Amino acid sequence: MAVDKSQLLEQLAPLAEPPTVSLLWPLAPGWYLLGLLGLVVLTAVYWLYRRRRSVKARNAYRLIALKELETCWLEFEEKGVISDFVEQANQLLKRVALTAYPDAGVAPLHGEDWWHFLEAHYPGGESREARQIETGRYRGPLTDNPAPLYQYTKSWIERHEP
Repeated sequence: MAVDKSQLLEQLAPLAEPPTVSLLWPLAPGWYLLGLLGLVVLTAVYWLYRRRRSVKARNAYRLIALKELETCWLEFEEKGVISDFVEQANQLLKRVALTAYPDAGVAPLHGEDWWHFLEAHYPGGESREARQIETGRYRGPLTDNPAPLYQYTKSWIERHEP
């Protein structure tokens, strides 16, 4: 009873081939997670970009004022007239304050009320320079060196608290 091997091979059914694997669909669960993570990252980047742009727009007046202050300082160094620099610094601070605090009644402030306002909205608190800005306009500057006044004005523009 010898069985022919070729007959046995003919009786075998052909091998069933697995279905072809699609490269596009259905995706593995990891790809869904990666897509969701990508969406979260893109949303965060967009939100940070908008926020930074908004902050830059809100503080644009500070940059303009700092450039103008630098121009006033260069003009003072060229001409050497302290009273002109004190007047320009005062006007610049008034414009910055009007921009930063439109509803605070800044426009009519002068004298002690003005320098109290400057001190109240400056993180550094009381300052001799704040008084010099107002009193220097009428009685002449309190010092021959306006560098501290320049530094105070620059610092106030950069750091005042809206």
